[in-house]
Amino acid sequence: MLSNPYRVAILGAGTSGLAAAVKLAASDSERPVAVTVFEARREAGGRTRSFIDAETGDTLDNGQHLLMGCYTSTLEYLRTIGSEHLLMRQNSLEIPFAFPEENRISTLKLPRYVPTPANLLIGLLRSDLLHTYEKLAAARFGLGIMMFRYDRHSVHFSCADLFRFAHQPVTLIKKLWAPIVIGTLNLPPEKASAQVFLHIMRLAFLQNREYSSLLFPKVGLSDLLIHPAIHFLEDRGCEIRYGQQINSVASGNNLIYLEANGKREVFDALIFAGSYHDIAFFPEEIRQTIPSVTYSPIANAYFWVDKKIIDKPICGFIGTKLEWCFTKPTHYASELIACTKSAASDIIEKNNDEITQLFWNDIKRSFPQSDAKLLRSVIVKEKRATPLLDADLQLHRPKVRTPLHNIFLAGDLVQNGLPMTIEGAVRNGHKAALELLRIMN
Repeated sequence: MLSNPYRVAILGAGTSGLAAAVKLAASDSERPVAVTVFEARREAGGRTRSFIDAETGDTLDNGQHLLMGCYTSTLEYLRTIGSEHLLMRQNSLEIPFAFPEENRISTLKLPRYVPTPANLLIGLLRSDLLHTYEKLAAARFGLGIMMFRYDRHSVHFSCADLFRFAHQPVTLIKKLWAPIVIGTLNLPPEKASAQVFLHIMRLAFLQNREYSSLLFPKVGLSDLLIHPAIHFLEDRGCEIRYGQQINSVASGNNLIYLEANGKREVFDALIFAGSYHDIAFFPEEIRQTIPSVTYSPIANAYFWVDKKIIDKPICGFIGTKLEWCFTKPTHYASELIACTKSAASDIIEKNNDEITQLFWNDIKRSFPQSDAKLLRSVIVKEKRATPLLDADLQLHRPKVRTPLHNIFLAGDLVQNGLPMTIEGAVRNGHKAALELLRIMN
């Protein structure tokens, strides 16, 4: 084995940067890799971290993230850092939906032992979520997706364009397609990329029956994704530096010259997994490859209640401002409900009391038989939750490889056909690390 290590700088200690670092640290490369992670904040995690609520002592996430069985890169990452056991997996997809306007709860449940895509068809036909004509339209649309009927048009289509082209009923869009689009792309169908939606449908529902199952963390996101990775890296001699302000990045003589907090250091390669709204320190030839980005917000609420309301780990809502609720562990009350609304530009400027009242009223309307009382609430706003992934941004997302052979891009913005999710971030972190190992060896 060569004695001189290959020095790698990773900018950003969010999920993508940590995934890249873990992949490098776990590699069996003949040449040792010395990894240094630079993080601007005083803690790791980025948009996937947790905090302790001072009054209740409960662990809260800084935003809700839906995990699925198709998150193969995320599951690989969790296995490597030793935290996969902290996930609870559904046997098969099961989601109840509340319809307060119709005073009913309907459930979409896929059969457990039926292979895909037959399980999806049977689940739709059995469900009381949809009327017969909606089920037939959904089945016809699914067949078209399987046969790649819409792909030629999807590059420039929004999801709304796609649904019109596929003659999907408005009621079906409201009940099924819009919740999927908004929940995964954090955009309304009128703006969201149809190309990404089609990729999501194939990945989650048309490849492997286990891929559509939901995964629920038993702990906060920091204990699932971040702290185990940091321990893994520190045990292998990797260095993580916090409070690092990047001043400049330059390339020359096959080396990277990085200045952070006024100190200049030399590395052999660099992976950028930070925020793409602040890239002024990069060389011009890299900045030109990164499109300008606007953001879509998410509004989250935590409700502590004195009685159980929701008897499943997840519940969807139709015809309300509130879109999803998740039940979370609590030491303080009978139930802790995590509420979320994606594409929340219409309410993100409301004050905390207004958002609390809005969501709580939706819950009371959806479960009128419950006389549960709200004991405490915490509002978490994510104004820069995800980049606005419309058809134009999808077309211009940057690639992992850059014009400079030893600088690589990671993070969820980088092109992989997926929306800005944990899986997209981890997948790009892994890909950047593998590309780096390829040039190193």
